[in-house]
Amino acid sequence: MKSKEKLLTLVAGGALLIILLTPTISNAALQANGNGSSTKSIDGWMSSIRAMEAQGGTLGLNGSSSLNQVPGADGKVANSNNLDIHMQKNTEYGAMVILSASNYGKSTPVHKTDDGSLSTTTGNKSGVYMSLNKEWVAAGTRSESTTYKNANLKYRNPYTTTKSSLSGDATIECSGWHNTGTSVPATWLKYNYANGFVRAYSGSIFSFKGDTSQGTMNGTLDEPWASRAVIVIGNGI
Repeated sequence: MKSKEKLLTLVAGGALLIILLTPTISNAALQANGNGSSTKSIDGWMSSIRAMEAQGGTLGLNGSSSLNQVPGADGKVANSNNLDIHMQKNTEYGAMVILSASNYGKSTPVHKTDDGSLSTTTGNKSGVYMSLNKEWVAAGTRSESTTYKNANLKYRNPYTTTKSSLSGDATIECSGWHNTGTSVPATWLKYNYANGFVRAYSGSIFSFKGDTSQGTMNGTLDEPWASRAVIVIGNGI
């Protein structure tokens, strides 16, 4: 019996030694940690979220981090891994919040939790968690911003001072919803060079603001707000 106990002790000790001596390989990558929201500029988010798909990124894939992929004649991207991850566009954010106010969403505004519901698009754990924390979307008039301006249109929603809303973006069409304040005029965007969209700005998740560059117009001094990653799955995207 003592020999058996001694053998088990040696085996356990050897296993522990292997665990302690095995080197830990860590690839730094953007990922959710549950400790709050990271903040970046629009350009910073567009680049870092695309990098989640590349080798060494959060998803552990060997894909492209390019914001300039162009589909071929067959409409498909060469060497596609059938997955596309990118910074949320304004229309994608709009679809999410409109769904939250539908019959399939939460029965009260997302920010109201005094009835015991959660601050999610469904009011329970199955929904998308939301908060009024001011989050960037890949949208705006930003002609001075190198990364945003040069990105493929599938990764951004361009606006102008004369085209200041898009169908389904939950801005003008949802003006005043869930305590967002007074109605917003269609000409609310003021500049064709510096505006970017901030959602969940104040009052409710339907609120929005056109935030402009700070200081020099190179797109690197924008306010650092939070944002979200969107994953699209499909053949050859």
